[in-house]
Amino acid sequence: MQLLKGLASFSARPASCSCSPPPIVRMEPMFRAHDISLRFDTDRAGTGPLIWGQIAIWDVISWLPPGDASLNALVEWPIPDGRSIDDVLTALRTLVERHDSLRTLVSEGADGPHQQVIGSGSFDIEVHDIGAGLIADAVAELGPDLHDIPFDYGIHLPLRVVMLISGDKPLLLLLSVSHMAVDGWSYKIVQTEFERLIAGETLDPPGQQPLERAEYEASAQAIAREAKALAFWAGHMATAPACMIATKRGVNDPDFTSATIDSPALSVATRSLAIRCGIDAGAVLQGAVALLIAAYTGEREAVMRKIVATRFQPGSRLMVAPFNQNALFRIDIADEPLTEFLGRCARAAMLGYWHSEYHPRKLESMVADVASERGITPDGYCFFNDARFAASNPAAPDPAAADAAAVGLADLLPRTTVTEERMPKTPKGANFFADLFELGDRALLHLYVENGFLAPRGPADFLRDVERLLTRAAAGEESASVHKLYAEFS
Repeated sequence: MQLLKGLASFSARPASCSCSPPPIVRMEPMFRAHDISLRFDTDRAGTGPLIWGQIAIWDVISWLPPGDASLNALVEWPIPDGRSIDDVLTALRTLVERHDSLRTLVSEGADGPHQQVIGSGSFDIEVHDIGAGLIADAVAELGPDLHDIPFDYGIHLPLRVVMLISGDKPLLLLLSVSHMAVDGWSYKIVQTEFERLIAGETLDPPGQQPLERAEYEASAQAIAREAKALAFWAGHMATAPACMIATKRGVNDPDFTSATIDSPALSVATRSLAIRCGIDAGAVLQGAVALLIAAYTGEREAVMRKIVATRFQPGSRLMVAPFNQNALFRIDIADEPLTEFLGRCARAAMLGYWHSEYHPRKLESMVADVASERGITPDGYCFFNDARFAASNPAAPDPAAADAAAVGLADLLPRTTVTEERMPKTPKGANFFADLFELGDRALLHLYVENGFLAPRGPADFLRDVERLLTRAAAGEESASVHKLYAEFS
């Protein structure tokens, strides 16, 4: 696969730094290529500590093996007809100048990790003229290397850009964006702003910048919120089922199997139940996963870590930065209809969100202390990550609309595919890690499981049961007792 010239050149260095990005060898390109250097210049620059969300991602990056690029996202931004290359460059420049996280360097210092926001600099955009070629072919050729080369965060800005053109007509931007720059929510902010800029619209002032957020996190208000969050976690960690906290592998090497379900039927069923309950579709899927975790492990409750973006304050709602924290989700198994259980799951998730602002290293230290008191080794959690670049505002429950949404559900079931494979990579701190990637025309749910955690069953069995449970419920069995469902899937 071809390596791209100039990928390492999306970088900015302080004047005192004489180091250069490592050279990248490339083979002969499939398309004619050249570089465009784009200058940015803003009066916002400075240094400071990482915010809590940045620390959470930085610690995962530090845990990953050298050369791992799994926290990079490869995305495509189509360019509408009638726009010029200068229009695209102006929009990109505006985005980089608006959002400090897109021009921030991160490195480890004597007192911990810190960030340096670069005020002025330039970066190279690699331009490929594909002529009459297909955009899909160019993306397939260029995309893997654009994504797979890791960033050196102390040297390289956390974004790489390739522009596809035909003659003087821009067609598409292909970007590799690091998780150190954005989370799912703020990626959508940047994408939407690009679409508005390229359409000639004027944007409102940007949201809070990371260094401004760092000032808040040092305030008395933030420290008080952190104390409440840590106390909430400590209370639950002291009593949660040990199997949902403790590592399964012990001193052995990680041993994971993963499975993926691709199911239009699961998506339809989930959306139907969301309408029936008046909750977000992701909350429905999360509730089904929780019920099955309890049933598979034989526990009368489920405890999961949710990966969330804690944008509770108006200023942080539009902040572009990694804002990920873990929220604690805990739900007991009660004798009630599934719809009532799903509603309780949505409320339990909200309680967890409210207690999810804290310094992540303080949390892990506290959890280790509590686990030690219980005589268990932590680092074996059940994670649920709603990784969709979307959000919804649930309406009031509507049984008639729910029934209509489920029409044709049975006809979709034959289109389901479930694949399973052993994984060389492993999720950090998990026995069970579910990623929800899509919930539109299809549900795309990926699951990593430490072997033995769901024994004698595995992740493929679990995903098939998620589909079976929710499709049956959407087809008219939603009043079935949760106790009966628990017994059936145990």
